[in-house]
Amino acid sequence: MNKIILCLTTALLLTWNVSAQAQTEESSDAFFNGVTAYRAFEFEEAAEWFLKAAEQGDAEAQFLLGRMHFDGNSLSIDNVTAYMWFDIAAGNGLRAGMRYRDGMARKMTDDEVATARQRADQWRSKHPPSRR
Repeated sequence: MNKIILCLTTALLLTWNVSAQAQTEESSDAFFNGVTAYRAFEFEEAAEWFLKAAEQGDAEAQFLLGRMHFDGNSLSIDNVTAYMWFDIAAGNGLRAGMRYRDGMARKMTDDEVATARQRADQWRSKHPPSRR
């Protein structure tokens, strides 16, 4: 009986590890494709790839989506959306996300910050962190 439980546990762990690795590779591919599109000045395509990576928990992709809305060099400036992405990236441990989010908060109205936080919370509720 113990051997059966051990075999099943091992199989589950291996399956989870392979699944987590595949998800990490998908996220890396999406991020790389986003960077490639960005460098080719294909900003909307880059945003689509970064969004795919962001949905898989890639904090750098989340941060770059924020930057794309922050600086206006690639997409239109949208401070609420930029703050939202910086907040999501910060929640995933990216220090740059924290710095940008906090810096933006000083230049935004309380209502804008509240809206951005609400949108970040809604996004997080639809995209819970993956098990990696």
